[in-house]
Amino acid sequence: AIGQGYRSSTAFDGANYLLAWAEGMSPNADVRGARVSAAGVLLDQTGLGISLAPGNQLGPAVGYGGGVFLVAWSDDRNTDVYGARVAQTGAVLDPVGISISNASGAQHTPAIAHDGANFLVSWTEGVAAGARAARVRPAGQVLDSFSIASGGSAAGVASLGGTQWALWLNPAPYEMHVYGARVGAAGNVLDTQGVLVSSKVNDQTRPGVAAGRDGYLVAWLDDLDGGSSPLTGLGFTGPWGARV
Repeated sequence: AIGQGYRSSTAFDGANYLLAWAEGMSPNADVRGARVSAAGVLLDQTGLGISLAPGNQLGPAVGYGGGVFLVAWSDDRNTDVYGARVAQTGAVLDPVGISISNASGAQHTPAIAHDGANFLVSWTEGVAAGARAARVRPAGQVLDSFSIASGGSAAGVASLGGTQWALWLNPAPYEMHVYGARVGAAGNVLDTQGVLVSSKVNDQTRPGVAAGRDGYLVAWLDDLDGGSSPLTGLGFTGPWGARV
């Protein structure tokens, strides 16, 4: 039977979902997963051991593209971002893991999208010290690593194919605001100053982004009165989500 898990993420390959989660208690939490059919049938009754390395593996994110799933997580091996590919059959192709970022300091809270050719994995550096990303081929090679924003916390990525949208929270004095930027297929950040998505009074927290047919939807929790957090959102359609 599958054990108790937390901080889950999922992606769909057109036939089945791959669900990944952290399982176990610190200092030995692992990343495990299971496939679920579109009809809701659990295909891996005992689960998949995606990362069983010593120490903690936490906060997994899942993406699909190029015929494989990619799972990324924060790993106690120097508190880096690691990943592993999972085949559509459920086979874990990288049981030791792929080092996606091994920079000094802590990297955590990864997010994943696929642009039709490569995966884009984003993460947070340190304690809100910046948002970075790397492109990863479906074959498992890490192509590069680059800065998206010099401050703040990475919050999500989404793709319309070719161009992707990366999201982060940027701390203003006493407040947190939502920013984003387009990232080209070559890993070039197209909005180097960032696009201010929300600068309402008080904090915006827990933002997320999803791609639609012709634009992106960004949603977040907005602390409108300094205490409550109703859910609000903003749609980006076509060119009007560009540089500001």
